[in-house]
Amino acid sequence: MIKAVFRIAGSAAFGQAVLALSAPLLARLFSPSDIGLFSSIQSLVTIAAVFVTLRFEYAIPVASPEDCSKVVSVGVMATLFFGGLLGCASIVYGVFFAEWFNEYHDFSYFAALLVVFLAINEIQRFYLIRSNNYKALASSTLIRSFSQVFFQVLAGLSAPSLFSLCLAFFVSQACSAYSMYRSVATSTGKGIRRLARSVNADWQSVFRDYKSFPSIMLPLGVVNAFSQYLPVVLAAAIFGPLSAGIFAMSQRLLSLPMVVVGKAVGDVFYGEFARKTRDNEGGRKQLYFGMLSKLVIAGFLEVAVVLMIDRSIYVAIFGEKWSGLKETVDVMAILGAIQLTVSPLAQSLVVLDKKIVLFVWDCFRLISLLLLAYFAQQSSVSYAYFLDAYSGLSFVFYFLLLSYSCFVIRRLDK
Repeated sequence: MIKAVFRIAGSAAFGQAVLALSAPLLARLFSPSDIGLFSSIQSLVTIAAVFVTLRFEYAIPVASPEDCSKVVSVGVMATLFFGGLLGCASIVYGVFFAEWFNEYHDFSYFAALLVVFLAINEIQRFYLIRSNNYKALASSTLIRSFSQVFFQVLAGLSAPSLFSLCLAFFVSQACSAYSMYRSVATSTGKGIRRLARSVNADWQSVFRDYKSFPSIMLPLGVVNAFSQYLPVVLAAAIFGPLSAGIFAMSQRLLSLPMVVVGKAVGDVFYGEFARKTRDNEGGRKQLYFGMLSKLVIAGFLEVAVVLMIDRSIYVAIFGEKWSGLKETVDVMAILGAIQLTVSPLAQSLVVLDKKIVLFVWDCFRLISLLLLAYFAQQSSVSYAYFLDAYSGLSFVFYFLLLSYSCFVIRRLDK
């Protein structure tokens, strides 16, 4: 298992190193406002992608061998159905996107296709996790990172605009989807499309046997997505695209450890923990707390490195227009560290059928975020105050989730 973590983490680290090295170049090619609006669009598309699969991708690692293909089939068909509805809605109501994003409304016409790509990527990713095909996961991570950097830099050099940023993101996701499609085809002898069509999926039996995923995991996923991706949208709406751009760039820099370490640990941990639970094996507590100790160390190192970087270094690398980046990154550093620690291991609660707890936790987190945004808008508070309050509230919620998950894991096998 440790070998699998290092394989994914190594590929993610290399890919994120490319993204990190490209960040200063992108910061000079695009304005903070363009970055802020692009991040808002990306967040809204990601939220939509959570809905269309009905969260059946999470059932793939825990499904019985005879049900696995049926679950994949239902997930793919649901994605195509809801993706088609979203596409029709984007075409019919595209004029409303035009009012929000001015001349960049053309992106709305292929936003639905991007949502489908993101959803299919998740289905394929969880199928590869079930198959222990971590090499393919690592390869798709590299392809997505390289293609995103290449096309965004190309767009910035040729025609820097919000639309070119969105188009580059679309192409990178399409490349990643094709890469994982080829990996699934190689490992199974058929692509995800043929795999989904190779069985006569009994929709009623799938919804009956795995009803907790659309009934609980779907609301949980939607609420979680809103809690995770809505802050940058709120920052753009309340404080303007400039503040949203600085907020989004800070998130991008602080997410490097999460993507490099947390994503790799989360993928492998979820697959291994689900396998041990499915096969009634022991060692789940040792697996959990062993990973927790390593992630805590990684979180402390992240905070230490961030606080050591001087403001002049940010200005020298990103440019004078990003002068507020240092203050935002410092405030959000502790939040990034606890997210790195808690998020990968929280998936154990999904396996242990504690989804309702995650749902309640996410609901309260989202409600607190909306109340904070409402207070900030009504009271005309500064962006700095909003940032401090958001980071503090988020830290408290993640700490509570960590405490509960440790309590549950300690009671295993008693």
